[in-house]
Amino acid sequence: MATSLQTVVDPVGDLVSRLRLDRSARARGAVVVEGPSDQRAYSRAFGIDRRNIFPAAGRINVLGVARVLAERPLSGVTCVVDRDFDDAASRLSELDFLVFSDNADMDMMLFASGVLDRVVEAWGTRAKLRQLGGTVALRTRVSQCVAPLSALRAANVAERWGVAFSTLKVVDVIDQELLELEIRRVAAKLANALVSPGELEARSSAQPPTCPSTGMPLMSGKDAAAAVDAALRKLVGNLSHQQVKDGVVVRSLRVGVGYGDLAGTPFAERFESALVSALGQATPEGEG
Repeated sequence: MATSLQTVVDPVGDLVSRLRLDRSARARGAVVVEGPSDQRAYSRAFGIDRRNIFPAAGRINVLGVARVLAERPLSGVTCVVDRDFDDAASRLSELDFLVFSDNADMDMMLFASGVLDRVVEAWGTRAKLRQLGGTVALRTRVSQCVAPLSALRAANVAERWGVAFSTLKVVDVIDQELLELEIRRVAAKLANALVSPGELEARSSAQPPTCPSTGMPLMSGKDAAAAVDAALRKLVGNLSHQQVKDGVVVRSLRVGVGYGDLAGTPFAERFESALVSALGQATPEGEG
């Protein structure tokens, strides 16, 4: 019986081998990220040549690469990964070449930056945005809207419910007039054999965890972007459902990020410090 390609390819081992062989990239500062869109966004935000940024095909693989490098160090390598809602950041805090995002992920860092202002100005209606109080007020409303989802994401990790958040179309369960999450619909859609709609609804009222880097509530950037999509339907814009259904905001945030947009953030300070430290490392004996 033929062995499938998926069973023989080791993405972590393959990437570590590429890094070990590519001394030129490591001499310039190699960066391991989750995927191609992260590669493009970090390249633009920090002015890094894309050839020095290596997508790892997912968060789990970046963490896998970091664990391998903890055992068999390579100079000139920095790994960047989303913080997410689990305890990986605290468990791996001793790895100074592994940098976790501010808040839950890159999209949330872009949501907190000036990129969101440009995206909303491009897709929204100035008069409606001004009436709401600008993007500062919009961020506050969005944060309040998705807080129940953040509470559920944290509970899902803690309780190991296996809730399939990826199947939830967040923009479709937000009241466009009030910009509020319709939590009963959310609970009904997310319930599974391990957790009931009632339990989900009850747990959604808990306070979301806090990002230790920013002191802000931990939120998924895709949740926040979907809430902005909903806001662009009526509250701050006139977009149709067809225009927002596939996530116009999250795509625009990734495309719209430019050099300096993350400058001055706690993440940028940690990332740039890790890059300098990685480049300053002596090449371990027998590195190959």
